[in-house]
Amino acid sequence: MAASVATIRSSVQKYKILSESEIRAIYRNAEQSLKEEGELTAATVNNLRQVCLVLSYGTNFIGLPEELLQSIVKLLCGSWTPSNTQPVGGRANPLIQHAAVMLSSSIVQALVDTGIEEPISPTVNPKSQNTSALLATVFAMGRKDGRLSKLVAQMVQWISTVGFEYKVQSSALQYLVHTANLYRDLVSEDQVFVISSQFSDWLTDTSVEQTPNPSLKQKNRKPEMVTEIDGGDCDDFFTILSLSQYYSPDQLMNIHTFSALRSWLQATFMKDLASLENGGQGSTELSSKSVKKFSKKAKQALLDKACEYCLRVLDQCSRRPTRAHDADLIHACATESILTLDLLCMLDPTLLQKLFPAIKTFHSSITEGSSTSYPRAALAALQFFINYSENVVFNAQPALDDFFDNVVTLRFSDPFFAFDVVAFLQDNLEKLCHKTFILERFFPSLLKILAWNPRTFLTDYLDILPAMTSQTTAIEIFHTLLDLPCTTAALELRKRRDLLQANPNLGDLKPDWVKSANALRKPENKPWFNFILRSRGGQGDTVNKLHVLHSLLSSMCTHTRVLYTAEAALVLLRVFFNTVHENADYDLMTHLLPIIIERTALVYGIHGYSKEVHSILGEELLEVFRRHPALIVDQQRELLECLSTPKNMEGRETIFIQLVWIIGEYSSMSHDQRCTTELIQKYYETLEALFYETAMTLQASGDGITTTSVELVVTMMSTLAKLASQCQFLIPRVILCLTKVSQQMGRSSKVTSDERAIILNRATQYVNLLKFPDIAGVILSPPPDILSGYLHKDTHSSSVLLMRAAARLVE
Repeated sequence: MAASVATIRSSVQKYKILSESEIRAIYRNAEQSLKEEGELTAATVNNLRQVCLVLSYGTNFIGLPEELLQSIVKLLCGSWTPSNTQPVGGRANPLIQHAAVMLSSSIVQALVDTGIEEPISPTVNPKSQNTSALLATVFAMGRKDGRLSKLVAQMVQWISTVGFEYKVQSSALQYLVHTANLYRDLVSEDQVFVISSQFSDWLTDTSVEQTPNPSLKQKNRKPEMVTEIDGGDCDDFFTILSLSQYYSPDQLMNIHTFSALRSWLQATFMKDLASLENGGQGSTELSSKSVKKFSKKAKQALLDKACEYCLRVLDQCSRRPTRAHDADLIHACATESILTLDLLCMLDPTLLQKLFPAIKTFHSSITEGSSTSYPRAALAALQFFINYSENVVFNAQPALDDFFDNVVTLRFSDPFFAFDVVAFLQDNLEKLCHKTFILERFFPSLLKILAWNPRTFLTDYLDILPAMTSQTTAIEIFHTLLDLPCTTAALELRKRRDLLQANPNLGDLKPDWVKSANALRKPENKPWFNFILRSRGGQGDTVNKLHVLHSLLSSMCTHTRVLYTAEAALVLLRVFFNTVHENADYDLMTHLLPIIIERTALVYGIHGYSKEVHSILGEELLEVFRRHPALIVDQQRELLECLSTPKNMEGRETIFIQLVWIIGEYSSMSHDQRCTTELIQKYYETLEALFYETAMTLQASGDGITTTSVELVVTMMSTLAKLASQCQFLIPRVILCLTKVSQQMGRSSKVTSDERAIILNRATQYVNLLKFPDIAGVILSPPPDILSGYLHKDTHSSSVLLMRAAARLVE
């Protein structure tokens, strides 16, 4: 795969740098090939492909020669005639002919995109074999020169005229729906009436007889009936789930019509309804009373027949297919039918009483016994319940619980299913957040989707994560986000175990898989894996002996998916804290703070991951105390317990620096009246002991002192000085402590000259400042509102005098 992508990139790059002479040579070869060849060949296709690549990726645009352009347009229109031969169509290889037509269409579209002066107007002939490619070409040209508007009228005539080939009508129907979606004003109200009437006819006025085998010439053979999906005789009108060996044109149009039905309803009636609700007038011709009357009848007829058709499809979906591969067809048709019925209820609320029981019954049948056979259909039914459960007084919570507990847990690795679930969450985020417990109850299951697809859905989870976070789930979500790479690693191990069970020979090729799978099977390891792979929240914030889980998953630290998940987890951690800061109350923060400090020592061992986590948590600790300075009093025991043991500092010096700074900054009565002398003294005793021990450890260390170590020493000096400024009887001890430690480190050979200068200068400044306690208190522990700037504006303030005095002291 990687090799093919590289090949494509190199090819594209080659066409970007072609010179003018090389481009003209490519044009000449293509023109000569179309002119001299007796029929379309592989060489012709190759030459056309090169022309297409030049126009699509070349940086030097050179217009096509007139003769080559006309040949390409004729080839697209089906009127190309090579020299001395009949028109193409009989002898050419069908695959080569189709490739040539598609390339011709791409070339014309590329020319239109370049904005050439002379418009290209390929004539759309419904009798041409290339009608679909012609329609695609004109549609790609958009509204230029009114081509598309004229073509809409032609296509409406084709689909409403009896006798046109179904291929032409199906292509016309497809592009009419596309046009209505993109350019609603180009489809007039009377055209909507005609098209809607055709939809109604094609949906229900379809034969139920099988078409005879066209290769057999037997006449007067009794026609056979189409069958149901379970092999039984058709007992109602034809639908997309009616099976036949050979389909008639009207049956094929029935299938095309159902495929386009929801898009047509969305593009026309739903857009008009939304326009009217917003104060507009819908489409441009609603002013005509006669048109309005007929349009209303056509709309109601289509809604009724679409409703009848979809209910019939749901009834067929409840039958057991005779062929295994038909289950996918049933799944797709059931999903489309429910989504269409949902749209019908929006257009006509009176249908709700009729449709809700049918969808409820179908949902019960496909989820019976915790079945996960039709997950996308079940999701469509859940969307219907969310939209209308209040109208019919229905509690959708049990259905949602079953889906997110069972189906999501088993199907999260399916990329299509995962995309649908994430889209469902995004579309219904407000309702799920405020009217159900899904996001709070099943966030571990939902986060598995992100853990398995970290690059695909990260942007979506930036919106989903805040909705998951509440007072009751915040702590558990915090643990889950930190261990999200562990979730990915555990999922990968489980995948390996399943592959080894399905193919034991893999064990010989990948012995490391066998070792990891055995770790997953051991009974003593199951509690950790069961917890990390749980589907429900509320089973405990984290698991005991988390380091054991990290060691079991250590072999997966370099796995690509695990690394991408780690990057996503870092982004989501910031989103989590932003949400907590905005919405969490003080009680939650009192519980969260000790956990933040504890988890800094328990991080999955991905290279660089611990450092990034510490950086984020360090920043968030500062923000937590800025918003809740009272934590310095209420969480004193936890803070002292962390700081009292120097061994706790190993590997998380950044966190210690932040905690030490926080104690010095917020241990003041100006932040909390409970900051008594006794409380400050307890902090001081612990930090003084830590300061001495840290200084001795650094001097005895065999390695040189790092920048982080110097930062820690300087921060401790600052905090001790701040504490002394709050309790003046501590000043002599602080002066002695700073002088002693600075002198010891100044004589140490482990300290560089620059670091020695920093430590000595900072110690001297603090010692000189503390000799004047009144000034030290104002300078080191200013009031919290100093940032408001009033001290700089108040002419009666003595701050200027104090700053000048302090400057002289520290010099």
